[in-house]
Amino acid sequence: MRGRVARTFSRALVASVALAALFGAESASAGTYVATECSTLNPSAADAVSSTNTTVYPRTTDCSETDEGDVGMQVTNTGGVGSSYAYGVWSFPAPSGAVFSEVAFQFKLVNAGGHGASVAIPGAGTWRTPPYPAGWNSIVTVPIIGRAFNLWLECPGNCTPAPGGQAAAYARNLYFTISDGTKPQVIALSGALVSGGVRRGSESISVSATDNASLAGVTVKANGVVIEERQTACDLIPNGPARSFKPCPTFANWNIPVNTETLPDGENSIEACVHDLSFDPRARNSTCETRTIQVDNSCPSSGGTEATAIGAVLQSGNGLPADAIRVRSDRGATARGTLDGPGNVAGSTVCLYENVDLPGDGRELVDTAKVRNDGSFALDVDPGPSRLFDVVYRYDDAVREEEGLRLESVVVPTFKVVGRKMLHNGQNVRFRGRIPGPNADGRGISLQARAGRKWRTFKQVRADSRGEFRGLYRFTQTFGLAQYTFRARVKKQGNYPYSPGHSLLRMVTVRG
Repeated sequence: MRGRVARTFSRALVASVALAALFGAESASAGTYVATECSTLNPSAADAVSSTNTTVYPRTTDCSETDEGDVGMQVTNTGGVGSSYAYGVWSFPAPSGAVFSEVAFQFKLVNAGGHGASVAIPGAGTWRTPPYPAGWNSIVTVPIIGRAFNLWLECPGNCTPAPGGQAAAYARNLYFTISDGTKPQVIALSGALVSGGVRRGSESISVSATDNASLAGVTVKANGVVIEERQTACDLIPNGPARSFKPCPTFANWNIPVNTETLPDGENSIEACVHDLSFDPRARNSTCETRTIQVDNSCPSSGGTEATAIGAVLQSGNGLPADAIRVRSDRGATARGTLDGPGNVAGSTVCLYENVDLPGDGRELVDTAKVRNDGSFALDVDPGPSRLFDVVYRYDDAVREEEGLRLESVVVPTFKVVGRKMLHNGQNVRFRGRIPGPNADGRGISLQARAGRKWRTFKQVRADSRGEFRGLYRFTQTFGLAQYTFRARVKKQGNYPYSPGHSLLRMVTVRG
């Protein structure tokens, strides 16, 4: 049967542990947890360290029944001591980087023959008899800042054998509130997700970390939102304290899958935070590392069998297919190719990306197509500027690409005569036209007239924000009936993604 002291101690101790679990550390900068050893909840004493300088102070443990008799952590006496100092001790050192912020324990100290028994917590205090009674004493909670708990039996010298071996020190039902102020360390953040380049489909991140006492778990966030939480296997009594000072591993490695298709395309922030053990999650120590990744899942993943190769060329009209073609800016083209694989790839999706010849211009998805039964596909290329094209097939995070197909676009302005095309000498002919974008604003256009086999520029104009331009020419040297030929020419210009070209020819008849 349990004694009154044991019952009183047990009730008070449960309250102490509950408060420690609820309110955590005295300082918010340190995580706290409770560990019990040689107690009614945990008969082992995993963190006890024994030491002595004599054979007359044997140290034993009897923690299987901590409510009855002289049991628990024990230092006893079996003989006398000469003139030298002698000691025997059981110690519970706090984990490196941590301290005891509270202790609760029972102790019994018996002095005899000059041998003295005590409990000492360096920096916090020492318990001896007297003033404590000779029987079992309960210390329900002691707020301290200590790094060790020591159960001593010692002799300053010249001690006689204690009558009947009665000199002894006992301790049991030990409960330590451990305050850990040391942060865990992330020692490696690796895996495909953070390996650089563009990430697609299912990727993974590997987090390796270490802690001085107990590494409890990891949290991975994407753009501030938790996407995965993992915990280590910690030796905790259900709804109660830990069974040792280091109940969780001090090293852990987690490999965590991340589906990038749940993230937006473009730049994403990935944060991995490791934390140590604390009964109050708000006060636990955490260390975080952040990586920025680029995600591009704009090309849909294909199901079925993964393809092994892709090939493509560009073709405009009846022109020859090639890796690089030259076309008028008002004409489109087609990207044609085949997708190969060990199985049937019909129905797979292929994507067409373009990159306009402009500094800093990014790759953009412009078309998708399904692969035909024979493995072929065709993707539309709209009229426009000079561009590079990539044809892409994606199967989860595996990509097959035909890169760097080149389309050189020769600018062809629109060019019209405004009003009558039959004029008299002394009258003006008016022109208007438009050049294609992008970056058409402010571009120079040469208005030219043919003189024999040569073209002569009679006016320089500039395009407005819509690419439109206007100009006129006054006839002053026409005699008889003459026909004039005009055109608009655009030269190569910086940051204008077109090769030089000219408009269709326009005719004007003038009578002198």
